[in-house]
Amino acid sequence: MAAKQTKLTVAGINRKHSKEFGSLKRVELSTGDYTEIYQRFRKTSIQKLVLDYMDILNAMKEGGKKLGSGAMVFVYYMLLLKHFTTLSSIIPEDLGQMIGVGEKLLDLGVMEQILNEFPQLELEKLNASIQEVNRNMQAQLETWPNEKGKESGQ
Repeated sequence: MAAKQTKLTVAGINRKHSKEFGSLKRVELSTGDYTEIYQRFRKTSIQKLVLDYMDILNAMKEGGKKLGSGAMVFVYYMLLLKHFTTLSSIIPEDLGQMIGVGEKLLDLGVMEQILNEFPQLELEKLNASIQEVNRNMQAQLETWPNEKGKESGQ
C-alpha cells in the first residue's frame, strides 16, 4: 500500500526540511569546548560555500594578492566550519581575520578534531559539486577569447 499523500504546505516543508537537515553531531574538543556538525549538507549550503570560495579568489585576484595552495586549502577548511558546523558566528568574513582564527584553531589542536568528524559521504557530495563548478568554469574559460587575441583585434 502506498504512503498516504498530503497536501504540500509551508509547515510541512519546514518540518520535512528540519527532519532531513537539522541533525547535529556534538563533537567534544580537547579544550573542554564543543561544537556541532551538521550530518546532512543542504544543497544551498554547498552552493554558498562554493560562492564564498569563488568570491575570495576573485577578491584576491582583483587586489593583486596571491595565496599558496596550502593557504587556499586552509580557507576551504574554514568555509567548511562556517557552513557545516555551529561555528559560523566565529568565522570572520575578512580573509586575514579568517586565517587568523583558523591558525588559532589549528594551534589549539581542535581544527583536526573537528574536520575528522565530518560525515565522509557529505564531504564527497561537496567535493563533487566543487569539481562540477571547476569543470564548468574551465569549459567557459576555454570558449572565451584570450587576452592576446583581444589586444590584436582577433
